[in-house]
Amino acid sequence: MNLNLPRTYQELLDRKGTYNNFKAPKPEEILRDFGYKSISLHAQAPAFYVVDYVQKKYLFIDPACKPMLGYDLDLMLEAGPNYYTKLWHPSDFKIYNNEIFPKKINFLKNLLPHTVQDYSFSFNYRVATKNGDYITVLQRSTYYLSPDGVPLAAVGFIIDISHFKEDTKIIFTIERIDSLFNCLTKEPIHRSVYSPEKDPGVFSRREVQVLQCIYEGLNSKQIADKLFITIGTVYSHRKKMLEKTSCHNTPDLLRYANRHGVL
Repeated sequence: MNLNLPRTYQELLDRKGTYNNFKAPKPEEILRDFGYKSISLHAQAPAFYVVDYVQKKYLFIDPACKPMLGYDLDLMLEAGPNYYTKLWHPSDFKIYNNEIFPKKINFLKNLLPHTVQDYSFSFNYRVATKNGDYITVLQRSTYYLSPDGVPLAAVGFIIDISHFKEDTKIIFTIERIDSLFNCLTKEPIHRSVYSPEKDPGVFSRREVQVLQCIYEGLNSKQIADKLFITIGTVYSHRKKMLEKTSCHNTPDLLRYANRHGVL
């Protein structure tokens, strides 16, 4: 059976009826193939997972995901990977979907089937927790492929690196590993760096003034009075800044401004 390889991650998640002749292995089999003896992993960081792209669902999510992200594990298991990717920062998912995932596919299709599990794919991104804040996680995964090279399942982990990552750049690497995810070479086989955010210089002088007032704790009326503009204009500046940075709310906008030296 010949299949067209998915061009984006979203295309992989959206496919229906494509894998009728394939049967994904059980989570115990996948973990055993990747060197794990059972799925009875202790709650810890990093948090391991097994995702089944045939059934479009998670087969296993480490209990460590609960304190990290705050979401109910049963909900995540039921909702599947499409639900999880909607929690990613939109700019970061765009980079992964359109840039990183195609690189993964191109790399995988050139591998011999028995060597696929010798390679690990790592990248960082921002994901929204249940309380609405973004944290930065490092995700590392290895794939289980069909004979035609289509990802059927993946095993990997995520770990919170928010305290070690102050900028928004996304780093993607491909590494050769052993069965315990240890790197076998000092330098990655491939490394790419992406900047998901637009240039902070995109802010106008007035927008920076409004942002400074917000940082000082002024409300919209106080900002309007201080800058001699209308409240409607303040609202307009807030909206435009959120759109330019793909931020969801004011706290996220302030964190963005701090990371990029705007304030």
